[in-house]
Amino acid sequence: MPVPERRLRVRRLLAISAVVGAAILPASAAHATPLASQPASSYRDSIGVQTHFPFPGFAYDKATTAELATMLRTLGITHLRDDTCFLAKEPDCARVRTRLAELRGAFGTSGPKVDLLALYSRELSSVPNRAVRDADIARALTAAASPPLAGMVAALEPVNEPDLKESTDWASATIADNDTYRRLMAQPQYASLRGLPHLSPAIGHAKNTALLLARGWNASRATIGNFHPYPPVWGTPEIALDTACGTGTALTCVRQLGASATPWATEVGYSTSGTGIATNWVSERAQAVYLPRLLLENFRRGVSRTYLYELLDLRQDFKPLIGSAVDGFGLYRSRVTTSGYYPAGPKPAALALSRMNTTIGDLGAGRAAAATLDVTVGNAGKVVDDSVVRRVLLRRADGSYVLALWQPKPVWRNTVWKQADLNVPELTAQVSITGGPWNATASRPTFGTATTGSWANAQQLTLPIGADVTLIDLQRVGGNEPGSAGGPRDPWAAAQAALAQAAWAWWTSLF
Repeated sequence: MPVPERRLRVRRLLAISAVVGAAILPASAAHATPLASQPASSYRDSIGVQTHFPFPGFAYDKATTAELATMLRTLGITHLRDDTCFLAKEPDCARVRTRLAELRGAFGTSGPKVDLLALYSRELSSVPNRAVRDADIARALTAAASPPLAGMVAALEPVNEPDLKESTDWASATIADNDTYRRLMAQPQYASLRGLPHLSPAIGHAKNTALLLARGWNASRATIGNFHPYPPVWGTPEIALDTACGTGTALTCVRQLGASATPWATEVGYSTSGTGIATNWVSERAQAVYLPRLLLENFRRGVSRTYLYELLDLRQDFKPLIGSAVDGFGLYRSRVTTSGYYPAGPKPAALALSRMNTTIGDLGAGRAAAATLDVTVGNAGKVVDDSVVRRVLLRRADGSYVLALWQPKPVWRNTVWKQADLNVPELTAQVSITGGPWNATASRPTFGTATTGSWANAQQLTLPIGADVTLIDLQRVGGNEPGSAGGPRDPWAAAQAALAQAAWAWWTSLF
């Protein structure tokens, strides 16, 4: 057979083989999609929570340090956001700062330390006078650099949402605050604060970023851009970062406010307190579905720190239809007594976050090296793209992986007088993962601790995916390839799991 004819026959055989191979492979395997992993420890480090210690009479004031420390350990959160205290009487502020500092060692002597993102200036509407504002900033920076907060403050944040406070020229006043900050930081008594990240102000409405930039703000004025990407009309978490901002989005706008390409979201969350005529709240069930999705979505899009608003409800007392939305953002409830408000146990969202963080692990562990797996999701013989099923791949320090999957659909209808939970039909997915074979287990942390699926020596998994997050733990058969030399998977996971189980038992005992 002449050589050219032999080559032609070989080419035909190869072509036929390719067609047959594609036909016998599942659709998901035939269209493998590379998915880059991110370190699980970086994801765990991306989560913070707002507190309000300077609010006298509310649950933060009444809760014991032990109660608050248990909440943080249960959640697996080490980053707090609060102000350095601007109460009129300095002894009252000294008490607030001492209580914040007492949480520093909440995870024990060998665990990660709780730190503080400290707000250092008051709202523009409450203190419009320039001289008074300058004195306030000096007072706050002095508190941040002095015991008991010294060493706990991990970053500094200026005025909160200045565009929402009805100031006639909020942008110029905000820049004047920044000028004062920079002048004070040159003084020797603040030398210990100079190496800390300095955030931009968080603009309440993304569209107002343009005015701040027009007045002279630029990225050199802050280390990190800062924003509050609450989902528009309290919809799904996945739409929040794409809120319109001029010709761009909230995410593109915030990157103009600081030198870092990875901004922080210092407030975001969902309230469970509202009225029949209000649309700015959700059910506790919806909050428990949305918050895990929100954290994963922000992380996958490059938001390196997200502070949930907030740890404790301000006023809510099991009355979700007669309260104000601002009172019910907490992960934990509060209860009212004749002497004020006290903590009243976890909401489903707190338990969901605790279970998710426990499964992911790696709090305080080494940063896993980057890796890529081909991960493809199929349904009914067709490939399902990221708009239908979101996916986030996290790699632990020991080389194992966690794959998070969910449908980015709404689970709450917030129509006036017709508020209701929505049920999203599950999608039966065939998930193909290269690099194995794998021993895998699946769980759905929003709705319980139980394993919802397990596979041995597998490269394709079939499982239902809902609007809540499904976590798939992936352990390579024969042993994981080391991801990092930086420590154990999570030395505090066992304690966190026990606390979460106790909280779940408390919650179920109420019914």
